[in-house]
Amino acid sequence: MGPGKKAKTISRREFIKTAAVFSLVSGMGAHILLPGRACASKKKLKILQWTHTDPDFDWWFWNYFQEWGKKNDTEVQLKRAGY
Repeated sequence: MGPGKKAKTISRREFIKTAAVFSLVSGMGAHILLPGRACASKKKLKILQWTHTDPDFDWWFWNYFQEWGKKNDTEVQLKRAGY
C-alpha cells in the first residue's frame, strides 16, 4: 500500500456472514458435483458364540441372527465354538 491509503476493514458481523455463506456453498458444492450416494460394500457382522447347553437356544439364536441381518441389510456369519 502506498502512503495515505488506508486498508479496508470489515466488521465481525460481515466476516461471520461471509464465512457462513462460504461454508454453505462449499458444502453444497460436493452434492452438486457428485450427486447420489457412494456405493459402499455390504456390511458384514461376524460373531463367535460358545455352543449353548440347550440346543434349542442355539437354533433360536441362529434364526434371530439371520432375521436381524435381513432387517438391517447386513451379511451375518455365526461360528460356534464347542466345549
